[in-house]
Amino acid sequence: MLRRGSTHDDQLFAQDGDVGMTNPWDIALRSPKGDATATPLYEAVGIALSNWELLETALSNVYTTIINSNSRAAVAAYGTILTTAGRISMIEAAAAEERGVIDAPLFAELKKLIVSDVGKMAGRRNEIAHGSVTEFIGLESAGHYLVPPQHSTRKHLSPREPAKVEDFPFGQLKYAYTAGQILRYADSFYSHALRIYDLQNRIAVARERLVKAQLS
Repeated sequence: MLRRGSTHDDQLFAQDGDVGMTNPWDIALRSPKGDATATPLYEAVGIALSNWELLETALSNVYTTIINSNSRAAVAAYGTILTTAGRISMIEAAAAEERGVIDAPLFAELKKLIVSDVGKMAGRRNEIAHGSVTEFIGLESAGHYLVPPQHSTRKHLSPREPAKVEDFPFGQLKYAYTAGQILRYADSFYSHALRIYDLQNRIAVARERLVKAQLS
């Protein structure tokens, strides 16, 4: 990794060939070279958002499994919550009330996988969903990137924060993703969805064991 300009973490650049992230919820480091055309970015955004919806479906399924209900009313109530954070809070609260089914290790796994990991990944999903594909021309920033739209001021550095001239435009942006980086997020969304489905199955098995024990 190469550090350019100020000591802000936002000024970190990834080396060529490095996607620039350690955890799937990290804001990827800036690639010094963007995509040659916009098409790979559009394709990567579509894949990432499709995989995120698979993850959201997995979350919905684990919720209905925890509350032991497949009724449309339960799914509809869950679906009225507008944010991922709100839906995750519903899952955590439901799991806390079902400790007879969900033992301590399973509950800890649920909190780590869903409340912590997926909760943090939601921020990256939102950036991908609301980013704008933009071409930059310059020595350090040639190519196409997915960046925050101009009206999203929370994703831009404050004008009072120092930014080196040679860092432009990266010095003003909280993120600038290449297609390869977005696809890495997409892979993480997909793999976490599979892990949540596996967790759902184990919760269902735990409930079946409890019912059998109560009947015996």
